[in-house]
Amino acid sequence: MKPHPRPNRKDWEQIAEDLQETADKLPPGDDKEAAKRKALQMRKAVEIRNWLTSPGMQPPR
Repeated sequence: MKPHPRPNRKDWEQIAEDLQETADKLPPGDDKEAAKRKALQMRKAVEIRNWLTSPGMQPPR
């Protein structure tokens, strides 16, 4: 099985933006809500990844 390339921060941010744009274009309903949730999850993933990879992170003592 071929490994997937590891997306960088900009890729994750672009995915979050694309998901939000998709959600904005959908009519009200379950599909729109699901797309909005997915966009929010991706934005949170970007925030967490940024926090974990920040240079200010210190190892536990």
